[in-house]
Amino acid sequence: MIRLLIPVLLIVFSISSLAKKFATDYVSFDLLNNWHCHPEGTEWICTNKLNRKKASEAMIILTAKQKGPSDSMAQYINHLKAPRTVKKARGGTFTSKVFHAKQRHINGHMWVDGFHQGSEVPVYYTRYLVTIKGSLGILVTYSAHKDHYKKYASDFAASINSLRVMNVSPSFSGGKGSVGMGNVKDYLQDMIDVDNELGGMGDDDEEPEGLGEIFGMSPEILGGLALLSAVAGYLFYRMRRRKKLQAAAARDAEKSRSSRRDRSGRNRSRRSSRGTSSSRRRS
Repeated sequence: MIRLLIPVLLIVFSISSLAKKFATDYVSFDLLNNWHCHPEGTEWICTNKLNRKKASEAMIILTAKQKGPSDSMAQYINHLKAPRTVKKARGGTFTSKVFHAKQRHINGHMWVDGFHQGSEVPVYYTRYLVTIKGSLGILVTYSAHKDHYKKYASDFAASINSLRVMNVSPSFSGGKGSVGMGNVKDYLQDMIDVDNELGGMGDDDEEPEGLGEIFGMSPEILGGLALLSAVAGYLFYRMRRRKKLQAAAARDAEKSRSSRRDRSGRNRSRRSSRGTSSSRRRS
């Protein structure tokens, strides 16, 4: 069994090695190597670099600003509990749907965690993680198009569950004013197809199936599931390979038995033929 697990563990370790630690002056988190982050003003923008032509499918945005009058944990959660009304690119408005808004501890620090549908752009889901550290308000947002959210859910979960607030240097001032929840919209609208943006959210008013469970998992649970999946896949492969080998061995054995029967039959025929010839000569 140990011999079977060694290749599986190598696969799991190689997958986990693809994750890297991304850090700014105020926050850090795990980021898969297929993601890339770059600064734009007072924000950091992270997108999947393997999908550069589809960068608008998903993005992570980080920002930190000096605390203003509206920066407090109580105000953050009240703000995220309320549906947001946003303007559509071609006129009209859209009111977001709130899946949840709650406080949660992540790696020893309290965050406000909010999840909306259509709070920035109508066809996008956005997850908000916002907190206070010293004199700063810190916001990390995770947005993805409704048709692609499940594809990025595990990437987002790994990042969220690894969030750590840094010991901010007194010299770091961040941006000015309170942290706003609408920073994502400008970046999304720069990259999306407006016609697609106006496609509507569809008739599904429920949180995307499975996303709540994925976001509630710790990296250890996700890693354990990955290991179990890899073990099951490897054992299934070994079982199929063994069956193929057994079937091939059975075919070879049957060919060997058939060949022996044929040779035995030919030998009997030759012996019978020689016996007949001897009888004829004696007569």
